[in-house]
Amino acid sequence: MSPTRRRGEAIAAAALLLVWAAGRVTGENLRGFLDLALAAAVFFGLRALLAGRRETPRVPVAPPASGASASSAPASDETRSIGGYTTLGRIGEGSFGSIYRARDPRRGEVALKVCEATDAASRGRFEREGKLAARLDHPAILRVWEVGEDRGTLFLVTELLEGEDLDRAIARREPGTVARRLEILEAVAGGLAAAHALSIIHRDIKPSNIRLLPDGGVKILDFGLARRVEGESQAWTRHGETLGSAAYMSPEQLRGESLDARTDVFSFGVTAYELLTFVKPFGSGNVVAIFDAIERREPDPVWDHDPSLGNAEDAFLRRCLAKRREDRFAHGGELIEALRALRRRRGA
Repeated sequence: MSPTRRRGEAIAAAALLLVWAAGRVTGENLRGFLDLALAAAVFFGLRALLAGRRETPRVPVAPPASGASASSAPASDETRSIGGYTTLGRIGEGSFGSIYRARDPRRGEVALKVCEATDAASRGRFEREGKLAARLDHPAILRVWEVGEDRGTLFLVTELLEGEDLDRAIARREPGTVARRLEILEAVAGGLAAAHALSIIHRDIKPSNIRLLPDGGVKILDFGLARRVEGESQAWTRHGETLGSAAYMSPEQLRGESLDARTDVFSFGVTAYELLTFVKPFGSGNVVAIFDAIERREPDPVWDHDPSLGNAEDAFLRRCLAKRREDRFAHGGELIEALRALRRRRGA
């Protein structure tokens, strides 16, 4: 898709969002509308700009001659030494740059995330957020081993995980039993409880940030959006964060308000509803419709999608998804207690 078309779609989406917001304006919430309009304009404008940059035409590269050696591979796959770690191949891309499989002389294979940003603000954020994530030590949270710098290159080292992300399992309508799904949710709640106890919020809980391990374990990924609770406005802050996670955002996150642990509770509730019913509670696709549903609509009763689920599961999810944060569970610790009660009721 051309940059021009992407920019056009972004502008159209922004216009739709403003029309939706305008329909909700009264004398009392005019200021809120203006805040939302500004946030939408900034977000979609940056998205269009960055999309255009990403799609700058590339010069075609001729294929290597027959019998070319491994040295003909792209530079991203070449062996590098960074901070004492030896890269073994590029395996993905994160918010700030490339992710490599690497060899650690002490731990074996690890994941090495390299910051490729050159501006001081992004480099500072990479380092701050990496050090914040490194404080978290819980079986259900991806372990960060080191945050460092080597010859001007910032890097972050984490454990290397096998398995698959939860969104892929949900797409296959797995795991098959409600008992196992509740077990997964309790593990995620345990990781959130550990973070919340340190006044750290994740801000981007969703199935694609939860890894199911081959041994049955569960890990929360990507605390790269994590922040300490500081009472500041924390939505609309990074390219890809809002649009990519729109279906899982809390109402206060949409409004650009200050966030606390209860925003994670809401996102957890969306994830839990989807895992238990295999349906997104606020729909998918059109971002404007999703935002409107998050703000206004209550999800369907869970038994509409799975008759084996009852009042207890429905009440739990509705408390997680309450529009007013004051009506939700306060933090991950309360989620654990409620999930344990659900599992006891089901004999799990």
